[in-house]
Amino acid sequence: MLNSNKTINFFVLDITLKGGIERFSINMANSFIKKGINVVIYSLHRTNKQPLYKVSDGVKIIYLSTFSFKDGFYKFTTFYSCLKLRLMNAKLSEPQIENISTHPITTIYLKALGFNMANIIASEHSTYDSHGKLICKLREWAYSKVKKIITQTKSGHFSFSEINLDTTTIYNSTVNFNDTDQWNLNKSDAFVCLTVARIEPVKNLELFLKIAREFKDKDVKIKFVIVGDGSQKAYLEDKSKAMGLSSLVEFHPATNEVNKFYKNASLYLITSKSESFSMTMTEALSFSVPVVSNKGLVGPSEVLTHNYDGFLCNDNDIEDFTNCIMAAYDEACLSKLRKNALKTAKMFHEDVIVEQWLKVL
Repeated sequence: MLNSNKTINFFVLDITLKGGIERFSINMANSFIKKGINVVIYSLHRTNKQPLYKVSDGVKIIYLSTFSFKDGFYKFTTFYSCLKLRLMNAKLSEPQIENISTHPITTIYLKALGFNMANIIASEHSTYDSHGKLICKLREWAYSKVKKIITQTKSGHFSFSEINLDTTTIYNSTVNFNDTDQWNLNKSDAFVCLTVARIEPVKNLELFLKIAREFKDKDVKIKFVIVGDGSQKAYLEDKSKAMGLSSLVEFHPATNEVNKFYKNASLYLITSKSESFSMTMTEALSFSVPVVSNKGLVGPSEVLTHNYDGFLCNDNDIEDFTNCIMAAYDEACLSKLRKNALKTAKMFHEDVIVEQWLKVL
C-alpha cells in the first residue's frame, strides 16, 4: 500500500491527444490524487496546448518536449524524450517513486538506454502479439526486466503468459462524472442507441449507420446518436444524409460531458473492427445502459454476458444487431438489462480498481 510520501509517475507518449491511453492515464492520475498520492505525468510530446480530458488540480504535468506526435517522426522524437528520462534515472529510481510506462515503444527505448527497469511497471493496452515480430521480440526483451506487467484484459494476460512473462490483469476503472444519475438506474423514456468514439475507420461507424437504416421504415420511435470527432466525420455525415437518415441519426462533437448522453441512452453500440478494453463501455454500464457489441472484440467479450447486461452479436451482422435492439425495445427486457448493466458496472468502480493497483505498486 502506498502512502502520501510516494509519487507515481506516468510516462505517456502525448497526454494532449484524445485516445484510450491518454484517458486511462488521466483517469488513474485523478484517482490516485484522491488517495493523497503525488502524481506526475511525463508527456513525451505536446501536440495540443493542454490535455483534452479533465486533469485534477493536484496532478503535475511535465512536457519533455514540444514536439507534436506525428506518424513517421514519433519514433525519433520519442527517443529524444526517453533520453531525457534516462538522464533523470537516479531521481526517478528513488525508493518512494513508482513509474508506469504506458506504451511499448517507451518501455523498449528506456531499456535500450539503460534506465532502471526494476522500477518500471509496464501498463499494457494490447496483447503481446498485436505488433510485428520485431516489436514482439523487443517487448519480450524489455518487459522481462520490468517490475510488473499490467494488462487490461485476460486475453492480454494469456498472450504474455505464452512467452513466460508474468502479468496481472487490472481492468480500466470507470470515469467518475460526479453525476447523481451515474451508478443509478437509467430513467430515460426515449429510446436512443448511442456510441461515443473517435470517428476513425477502426471504429467501423458505417456499420452503425447501416444498422440505423434497418429502422428507417420500422414503426418504432428510436434515435441513433454518434458523439465524437475524427477524420471520417464529414464523410459519415454526408453518407447519413445520402442514406436518408437525417431524422434518425444525430452527430454531436466530442465532449468531456458525455455523461449527458449516457443518461439519455437506452443502448450503447460498439461496432469497432478491433477493441481492447473500452472505457466508454463501462461508462455506459455505469449509467445502467446495456451494451450491444460485436462479440469478437476482446474487451466486450470478457465483460458482457449475452442477454444479461447487453448483447454480443455476430461480428458486423446487421440483422443480429437489429434483432437485439428490437429485443431491448421491449420494456420488460430493457428493464432487466438495465438492472444487470448496473451490477456489472460496479466491478469497474474507481474505488475497486484503484485498490487493485495499490496492491501491486
